[in-house]
Amino acid sequence: MVGLLLPIEGYPASVPLIRKIEQTLSALDISLLLADSSIGTDRGAARRLVEQGVDALLWVRTRPVSDNGVPFDGDVPIVLVDSGDTGGSYDSVRVDHAAGIRQVVRFLAKEGAVRFAFLGEGSASIIGTEQLEGFAEATSAVPRIDTAALRLGPATTEFGQATAKELLGLREPPDAFVCGSDVVAAAVCAVLQSDDADGRPLVAGYGGASWSRLLSPSLTTVRLPAAEVAEEAIRLAMRRLDGLDAGCIDIALPPSLVLLEST
Repeated sequence: MVGLLLPIEGYPASVPLIRKIEQTLSALDISLLLADSSIGTDRGAARRLVEQGVDALLWVRTRPVSDNGVPFDGDVPIVLVDSGDTGGSYDSVRVDHAAGIRQVVRFLAKEGAVRFAFLGEGSASIIGTEQLEGFAEATSAVPRIDTAALRLGPATTEFGQATAKELLGLREPPDAFVCGSDVVAAAVCAVLQSDDADGRPLVAGYGGASWSRLLSPSLTTVRLPAAEVAEEAIRLAMRRLDGLDAGCIDIALPPSLVLLEST
């Protein structure tokens, strides 16, 4: 039996990731035990999974932690899933979120955008930290970009709407919004629809939510490679269970830019 620990509401690709892990394990005749780390603490949930007899643990960490030690006593293999650079402490498969944001910025710059705004969680989350790094790298590398405003906050509709209204009220408002989540990007689009300003800024989200195509305009987004992440995580776990110990493996997978009507 394999345990999966993740924040179901806090990870942008939780549904496709869970689905693919369950399908892959089912084909191997292995059961999946799921725990939502939004409830309580990561370490407490991990210990409960181990106490219930899982043979390996797939652990999605979305928040920085100060103590990288194992969350329980014992020799249950851990594979960290999309949890940032682990420094070689564990087997890991992750998404290169900095690369995802760089793709967005480069595309929007080619479309003529020069005044960028980034709306994301920043250092409050592992993904947000990587996104912010990618935004800084990309905007500094494109000479045509005049401004790069940063607004950091939670991935909520309220944050997206309030921030969009504030930025659109500037004397020179952004002509491109790079959002760290699809929820924030959808909120920005909603504000733009009610705004009378000439010229609609370009908006890109992040996460590849299935509902992004249903918005009007449909939302350009960055899709996370959930299926590939799931397959690699299970491969790493099976490698450990088969007794193969050749040092920790770290795999970084690129996300993909999905171009729709908001850009």
